[in-house]
Amino acid sequence: MKKRLLFLSALCLLTGCAGGVADPSTEAGPPTAVPTAPATLPKTAADVEPGENEFLFRLDLSERGEKINNKVSDVNVWMFQSSCLDGWDENHFREEFPFVERIQFMQATGGNAERDLFLDPYDASVRDDYKFDELIAACKNVLAQGVKPMIKTGNVPMKFSTVNTPGVFGVNMYPPDDYNEYYGYICDVAASLVAEFGREEVASWRWGVLTEYENKDWFSYDESEEATFEAYCRLYDTTAAALQSVLGEEINIGAHSMTVAEGLWDEERFIEHCASGTNFWTGETGSPLTYLAVSFYDTTIPNSPRAAKSLPDTIQKVRAAAEAAGMTELIYGVDEGRILVGVKGSQAADLTSRVVGDTAQGAYDARLILQMVDNDIDYFSAWGYTTAGLRDGIPTVSLHVAREFYKMVGSARVGVEKAFKTPGATEYEALASVGDDGTLRMMAYTFGRGGEDTVPLRFAADLGAARAQVRLVRIDDDANFFDEWRADCEAAEIGAEHFSWSPDSSEPPIITDEARALWEENSGKYAAAAELKEEVYVVETEGGLLDLTVEIPRSSVVFLTVKPLY
Repeated sequence: MKKRLLFLSALCLLTGCAGGVADPSTEAGPPTAVPTAPATLPKTAADVEPGENEFLFRLDLSERGEKINNKVSDVNVWMFQSSCLDGWDENHFREEFPFVERIQFMQATGGNAERDLFLDPYDASVRDDYKFDELIAACKNVLAQGVKPMIKTGNVPMKFSTVNTPGVFGVNMYPPDDYNEYYGYICDVAASLVAEFGREEVASWRWGVLTEYENKDWFSYDESEEATFEAYCRLYDTTAAALQSVLGEEINIGAHSMTVAEGLWDEERFIEHCASGTNFWTGETGSPLTYLAVSFYDTTIPNSPRAAKSLPDTIQKVRAAAEAAGMTELIYGVDEGRILVGVKGSQAADLTSRVVGDTAQGAYDARLILQMVDNDIDYFSAWGYTTAGLRDGIPTVSLHVAREFYKMVGSARVGVEKAFKTPGATEYEALASVGDDGTLRMMAYTFGRGGEDTVPLRFAADLGAARAQVRLVRIDDDANFFDEWRADCEAAEIGAEHFSWSPDSSEPPIITDEARALWEENSGKYAAAAELKEEVYVVETEGGLLDLTVEIPRSSVVFLTVKPLY
């Protein structure tokens, strides 16, 4: 669908060359519109009223809030052994994922034969045949990208549990037989990393204990609420003490609960334990805790989110418990999530990387980012950003949104007031910020189906400059490969049976030669279709009032960067 950039006001005089960068030093430009009589012109953003079928954002640049932090700082990998051992090209993350600060290694220290850090995970007669070389190599590859590893200690190695029944996720669900032995194991894991990278470096990493600790499919002592609760707290205390013995008292450690759904036991009990309970290892009060993470999943394609709790409500449950217990300085984040399922493939309906390829995913991501800014949520860890996850692949709309949002990090949020005159109901929101250099940045999205194909978004701000340079990027079907891929599949009669998991996935889980040939034959076309295009213009204001209108399709996202030219 072709899009039109509309600067619908006599206040805005455009240079007119779409995609070209205007030279702000020149006065040349297209013929200017005849100005409206000064008496009818709005003098401030507060005076601007929306037109019919128009979504208006009035920006108050005098209302400065806190600086925006990086909400897209983390990514997680299912197994570092299959994700991080090959390494990446030099500067891969700085060039492709400049926003990533941390890679979370899930279940990094054990749980099954593939995860246990032993030469022979099955031989319980030998307890110290450590094999730490792969963990060290993976951390080295991550650090080489200028990114920190996060070590989420895994389920207990099989040889440390007499009963080591694997659950839904294929890992040992039981606690260790001997917590002293497990303490020594975690000490040795940490010591091996310190020997390679130095104590100061390893102490700067974030650590976690298990994944979704109250999820009985991950960790359960005979499905007993009380026994499992105590076993997890004991495991957490033991792990924290072992890390402190090697790295020092000031470790960065926390835990990841489901919270968006109910678990075998209440996560609030763990938070109370860390605040005021008796530490199972030290016998003293409390256990170190610097962050609390949750899972947040909507269940279907992001047309109508259906999570049991909203993202703000999910975080608020653990935040309220922590603050009630006197812990007021914790970090709060999402260690995994987004969208669970789409159309079923031949094996499952799961979405790879938990995102859909549809452009609506971009609007969904922008929606989550705004919710995090509104509710002081620190980060959301993603599974992947290209058609190859964290490798060289075709960019997804999620990657475009993350890259563009990252440019807002460090700038101060400014006030946004909404006004509209339009039939029907569509979710539309905007986030705006101003940098130290006076640059105004805006992220706006529409989310939902129905109504007109395109939606006019209008922005009014008292910029205080005679002119401004505007950079605009649209994250819509013209910046996405997936509509072309889907059309090619339909034309070639490539249906769901050609994919293992959901064909709605942004990383197509192809399993047949026919589908793979179609993808490879057209990969160049898809890469070109996914390129993010930008338009740069110079506009004039009327008495410092900036008034811009942009049409975008629903559901999609637009980013605007406005540099005042005095």
